Amino acid sequence: MWHTHGKKTTTLLSFVLFFLLYCLTHIGTAHAGPGWWTDISPEGDSISALAIDPVSTDTVYAGTADGLFISNDGGESWSFSSHGPFYPIKALTIQPDQPATIYAGTSKGVYTSTNHGNTWSETSTGIGAIYVFSLAIDPVSTGAIYAGTQNGMYKSTNSGANWAQINTGLPDAITVYTVAVSPDSPTIVYAGTDKGIYKSTDNGSHWTQINTGLPNTYTFHLVIDPNSPATVYAGTNDGIYKSTDKGENWSRLNNGLLNSQYVGALLIDPISTTIYAATDKGFFTSNSGGTAWNKNNDFTDDTVIHALAVNPVSTSILYAGLGGQATWNRGVFKSTDGGTHWNRKNSGMSTTDISSLAIVSGPGESNIIYAGTSSWGTWNSSLLQSVDKGSTWEKLNIINLNKGYSVLAVLVNPDNPDILYAGSAGTCNPGIFKSTDAGVHWNFIKNGKIADLDVDPDSPSTIYAATTEGVFKTTDSGQTWQDASNGLPDAVIRRLAVDPATTSTLYAATFKWNQTDDAYTGSIYKSIDSGATWNPVDTGLDNCGFFSLAIDPVSPATIYAGSETGVFKSTDSGAHWHKMNIGLPDTDVDALAIDPNHPATIYAGTPQGVYKSTNGGTYWYPLNSGLPVYAIVKALVIDPGDPATIYAGTGLGLFSLQDTLSSSPRHSEILQFLPGILNGAAKVHN
Repeated sequence: MWHTHGKKTTTLLSFVLFFLLYCLTHIGTAHAGPGWWTDISPEGDSISALAIDPVSTDTVYAGTADGLFISNDGGESWSFSSHGPFYPIKALTIQPDQPATIYAGTSKGVYTSTNHGNTWSETSTGIGAIYVFSLAIDPVSTGAIYAGTQNGMYKSTNSGANWAQINTGLPDAITVYTVAVSPDSPTIVYAGTDKGIYKSTDNGSHWTQINTGLPNTYTFHLVIDPNSPATVYAGTNDGIYKSTDKGENWSRLNNGLLNSQYVGALLIDPISTTIYAATDKGFFTSNSGGTAWNKNNDFTDDTVIHALAVNPVSTSILYAGLGGQATWNRGVFKSTDGGTHWNRKNSGMSTTDISSLAIVSGPGESNIIYAGTSSWGTWNSSLLQSVDKGSTWEKLNIINLNKGYSVLAVLVNPDNPDILYAGSAGTCNPGIFKSTDAGVHWNFIKNGKIADLDVDPDSPSTIYAATTEGVFKTTDSGQTWQDASNGLPDAVIRRLAVDPATTSTLYAATFKWNQTDDAYTGSIYKSIDSGATWNPVDTGLDNCGFFSLAIDPVSPATIYAGSETGVFKSTDSGAHWHKMNIGLPDTDVDALAIDPNHPATIYAGTPQGVYKSTNGGTYWYPLNSGLPVYAIVKALVIDPGDPATIYAGTGLGLFSLQDTLSSSPRHSEILQFLPGILNGAAKVHN
């Protein structure tokens, strides 16, 4: 440290001035290309609800498993509603006389926005935090709203401020999936349930079952013909049914439906009365009131459609919300010719929470990316694979890897890229999965909550697993495991790093939550005998949580450790550490990456984006152009086949960057990190 006014203080201040001049003369202005992060996330969320603004019909809302997306250009681009709701959305409806007001039925009750979805508030008083599957507004008394829930029917008479249960006549333990209000007689309300269809003729006060001709079956969708309100269509798990007498009698419609069973979505054109049906046998249209159906060939039989919406002004414009597993089977599709042809409209639609990354190294193979996701997000609890640098994605089929897991570690065998390991953390049988055929088939090889995996580059059959219960080691590619935690504390081992020059030397980053002090504790530990014993190497470190490690590939005695208080650096194999935070925000550093060709260049991933140093961590500046504001960076990987390309896994997707001179910070970024540098200079001066 520097304690006097002198040459080193002057050097630091001179650097600040030089750096600012350099940045101002190298500022990039383009919004794409080198120096700008590009979103390469798998686009398309699992869509469960769609709604179109009745006045500004280019404004479309898509309810998903992760929250709400909004498009203001007819689906050409989407943005995530960063102010909520953050729960799976099952229903969306817009106040017809006040289109700025939107209601969302979620897995945690009802939420309301009064400003076109920009902000939301919980409006579940009387309902509580339960699944709301359907919402319907009285067309005359627009303050009256009906909600179909996992606990039956609810009604609000004051625009959602308060709700009351209206289950008189409904059986106990009934789930209401769909609600429809008659447009000409709004006292008539229909409810589709897990026990058939019920009808009220007094605004929901009393209910009567109306299942004549209809099996006592699940009813997921009800639509009323606006030109002939006595005609009602029902989408069930036994196909489509029709009533022409306000639900008193029903008949099954099957001519051309190929004996469809499950109906995922049902819609009627308010002008032409064309009916659209998404079923387990494909997508169908009828121009004859359901008497005959025609199959659409733009969608395959295994297309999973959960929502349909029609532009109320230009009814030839339709939207379909898909919710399958594959990339092609998710997101929003649009038709401009009445449903004959469909095109994918998913630009910007991704909230994939990336927790880990790996890239296949070797000539001609560095275009393969593996991305582990967390238990939240578009492609939750999965391992994703792209064979074209993120242009397309596939969800790998890891048996027993279910919701609730986070894939925190992905490892590729350095000698055989077909051998993969995925480490998961969760509450139900977490552990390590292995594939020997590039992810086609997987075997479960070890249990435990896995935080990180690392491999001995000289002996790839030797793998180390960082867990919540210490470090474990295998020397036979995962067939057997031994505890390698002697000397480690009772803490989470968050990260491991194997010295590339002396592979018997390892480092471990640890953390533990101290409830008494309401703070993290942790340190860095070192083993020089392949994990047989460990010792703390903490001289100069803060007593805080440590989350990331990186070893200089050219000078392995140089190590970087990311913590909740910033970055620490050692140049003597961990014997001594120095904090290297000038320009960094006061926040966690969850990921670190070193440029293998220019090891003085380091990248740090934080909750406030990516920061870069070109002088071994002495000074940092933000590298965030193109990253979303709320993109918490959890993983950083440099492409081994193209070290100018860096990938950042965030809570809002995966991004890639071509890091060239144009990656210098822009004006706004200078203003962000300038206080940090000046503060560092002031501390030195004082």
